Amino acid sequence: MEKDDRVQMGQGAGGELMQELLRDIVLPRLRKGAPIDRGGLDAELLDDSASVGDLAFTIDAHTIWPLEFPGGDIGSLSVCGTVNDLAVVGAVPEAMALSMVIEEGLPIDTLERISDSLGAAALKAGVRIITGDTKVVESGGIKGMITSTAGIGYRHPSLMECLSLARVNELERPKGQSWLRDDSVRPSDHIILTGHVGDHGIALVSFREGYGFDTDVSSDVAPLNGLMDRSIREGGVAAAKDLTRGGLANA
Repeated sequence: MEKDDRVQMGQGAGGELMQELLRDIVLPRLRKGAPIDRGGLDAELLDDSASVGDLAFTIDAHTIWPLEFPGGDIGSLSVCGTVNDLAVVGAVPEAMALSMVIEEGLPIDTLERISDSLGAAALKAGVRIITGDTKVVESGGIKGMITSTAGIGYRHPSLMECLSLARVNELERPKGQSWLRDDSVRPSDHIILTGHVGDHGIALVSFREGYGFDTDVSSDVAPLNGLMDRSIREGGVAAAKDLTRGGLANA
């Protein structure tokens, strides 16, 4: 990656540019000794979560405008994003932390709706938000609100059996694999989509820009831990991915 003097918007979009930024600039300055969890999920893998023993851990920042959109809002997006990052590596989400940075002047009723949405999404996903932090910045410092959520979960009790079934086809998978990892996908693996491609992006852009469609388009933001639980119990899953920034093309 050519080193520029300034960070560019594209480097936060979840694709190749962001991976290069992390690998070339950030991660080399964070590495201190050997990986914590050999055979698990380490920062160098740039996977959806990292692991320490039988626990998976993840953190995610959320910036979106408008804060509320058809099918969701920054509250439901925050919970579902973190829950799904844990679920797709084979973890059972257990608890979350929430940080909110709020712009001065945000209407209280907007904050109430988003807080209600946070609570409802957590209840639906079966997780609890148990700690957090709140800051208010001057008007114009941010646009509405930024959230950051961290989550922790334990390895699914059926995950190792699930992974063993994924190796039946004799394709070479990463040795010592103890979690669902992006780099375990191989040619001839079947790819299953849980919904339509592009619903969230189209819903957001059409609402923000005022585009009209013949049918209502809503975001498909939802917790996937229930679906992942059933899939892992069935067995044979080699990898899973929560399609967020960049969508399917960047998965």
